[in-house]
Amino acid sequence: MQASHAGPPRKGRHIPLELFELRHKFSPKNFDKIAKTYAEAFVRYQEGKFRDAERLFRALSGFDKPSSILAARCVQFAAQPPAQWHGIFSLTAK
Repeated sequence: MQASHAGPPRKGRHIPLELFELRHKFSPKNFDKIAKTYAEAFVRYQEGKFRDAERLFRALSGFDKPSSILAARCVQFAAQPPAQWHGIFSLTAK
């Protein structure tokens, strides 16, 4: 089984939730390449390197909804960095 890490969003939780995207028969043929780029972008995101992360997420955003969401979040965080960044984003609405 192959999976792509989708990040730890939180809403109303005290412990981050790890999300994964599993490879399945409808996954794109380049799933491995997408997963590798996503993983690299997510590391940059967790490190607070939002401009680098945004560039990588943006490259995937045309066919990957989580990448599109994270690219937009990186733009916001690059313009106005979180005061205390621990690599985890807490959702304020579902």
